[in-house]
Amino acid sequence: MNKISIIGGTGSLGKGLAYRLLKSNYQVCLGTRSQEKADSTIEFLKEKLPKECGENAFASDYVGACRFSDVVFLTVPFASQLSVLEMVSAELQGKILVDTSVPLEPKNITKVRIVSAGSAGKQAQLALGDNVKVVSGFHNVAAASLFSDQGVSCDVLITGDEFDACDEIINISKSIGINALYGGGIDNSVASESLTPILIGLNKQYKSKSAGVAFNL
Repeated sequence: MNKISIIGGTGSLGKGLAYRLLKSNYQVCLGTRSQEKADSTIEFLKEKLPKECGENAFASDYVGACRFSDVVFLTVPFASQLSVLEMVSAELQGKILVDTSVPLEPKNITKVRIVSAGSAGKQAQLALGDNVKVVSGFHNVAAASLFSDQGVSCDVLITGDEFDACDEIINISKSIGINALYGGGIDNSVASESLTPILIGLNKQYKSKSAGVAFNL
């Protein structure tokens, strides 16, 4: 049984990924700072997936969730990224961290924002050091589409300096119905991160909820 941890697992993206993972028979540990939110999310998942959820959904604090698995998704807002990583850095050493953070302009979330490190993914790698395999991705998949029983219609770009780690995440993504493509080293994560505010703008402009990007290969 494969184990996956999701830090920030009670948010919309974290909850959607947890749903997909549980549906595909992964064990999932939700890392949260609120026991009330954890209990509510577990109940929500059990209602949707009574059979698959069973004894495969867990909740813990951030540190406990990082200890649960060698693959950890970080789905907290970008503003919390560094503080959370500082809290769990010791538990992440030697593991894969999947950073989904997207820097957004607070006053205009449809405007592309480039941070000083170059990207959120690069910032995470610099903060954690070379002993953590940081993989950046899942920036452009709409959380609402994750609760569909069909495959997700868009692609996601996966970037990171350790190809084997990226390949593992690509395989996990495909196993839960999300087509994933390798987009190069962690410096390239700025490209997929920058698509997110554009997609938010498209959703607003065209009254959609799940704008995405698919690559014709």
